[in-house]
Amino acid sequence: MQGVKTACAVLALVLVMTSYVLFSSVLSVTTHEAVHVSSQCKVTVRTVSAPPNTLAPCSWKVFRNQYSATGYFPHSGTWEFPSNQTADGSFLPGECSFGPKETFRQKGLQCLRKLNLTKIVTMGDSNGAGYFRALWRFIETFSEHCELVKKEMTEQDFVPDRNYFSRGYDLPAHALNISRRTCRTCVARNEVCTLKSDSGEQHVSVEHLALTGLNDTTLITVPPEQGGLPRVRPTKSTAEFYLKIHLKDEMPDVLILAPPFVHERETSTEDLADLLREFRELIATHVPSTVKVIWIPQMTTWRYSEPIYHNMTANEKNVVFNKELYSQLRSSIRRASSNWFGFYDMQAVTCPLGYMSKDGVHLDPVYYDVMMRHLVMLLCSDI
Repeated sequence: MQGVKTACAVLALVLVMTSYVLFSSVLSVTTHEAVHVSSQCKVTVRTVSAPPNTLAPCSWKVFRNQYSATGYFPHSGTWEFPSNQTADGSFLPGECSFGPKETFRQKGLQCLRKLNLTKIVTMGDSNGAGYFRALWRFIETFSEHCELVKKEMTEQDFVPDRNYFSRGYDLPAHALNISRRTCRTCVARNEVCTLKSDSGEQHVSVEHLALTGLNDTTLITVPPEQGGLPRVRPTKSTAEFYLKIHLKDEMPDVLILAPPFVHERETSTEDLADLLREFRELIATHVPSTVKVIWIPQMTTWRYSEPIYHNMTANEKNVVFNKELYSQLRSSIRRASSNWFGFYDMQAVTCPLGYMSKDGVHLDPVYYDVMMRHLVMLLCSDI
């Protein structure tokens, strides 16, 4: 009887150890995969200019070929800076060429005129606002003047500005349900620029809409039984409010989406996949197919470096989320007839630029400026 008990104890110990090994293997694979991906930082930095490369001109076609060839967003290249490491930098992608820096100054106005845009909208968190400001600065360079149309006044209390969003819609206060955002610098802003032109004025509206999560609910309309209006459709999320109410009658020509993955760092991978799927379906349902939709992956995060988010750091989480973003967009951004586009793997592009970040989350404006110059030129590449 004693021998049977001993055998059972040994068997139980073996089962426990086996279960632990299997669990540890799964955990190790998950964590190792995140570390492995995040460590594949192929982008480099140098202070000496290299001879002009002879790669093919960058275009959406080249990017689509890269998606198919590598199974991911473009993620290699080199940053060039003068000796002070910040001002007047440029990024040379490893897959194609935008030409020398002078190209942007020489072709910028011609590009903007060819695009004949009337409205561009960016949507995202404070880094999304960084892309907005850079895009506006680029357009301003080729404009007679730019005018601030409106701006949310929310910096003090983090609460969305009712006046910004009710103006023009005749939405009374009780029809809007607002709550505090988790981001002080996530505010909406709208600038209108008048391009330099010899053949009549061309106005371009550039607007940023704040989003602090894929399922952000800080700004929604309520149903009639809760005080809403019968003629105003209720919305369940901030993004839905933007698309169904705020932009309903003036959809942009270009919608630039920067999903705020760093704000989702405490979200599990499985839940994030569901949230992203719902967000993607929301865009597909309410944004006309004629609108060019550009998805910008999450950049590197140097803050939140402890592995406390499901055994990963925030940056490792961003890498996994960017992978999920590509997986869900893959069929659309690879298709030549689609108006959905991917961009660089921003985590890879920014991973060597930590010295340019003062707070571990945001970068020097030069980064955003360079990226938005590339994006505008890509928009022109297929015209």
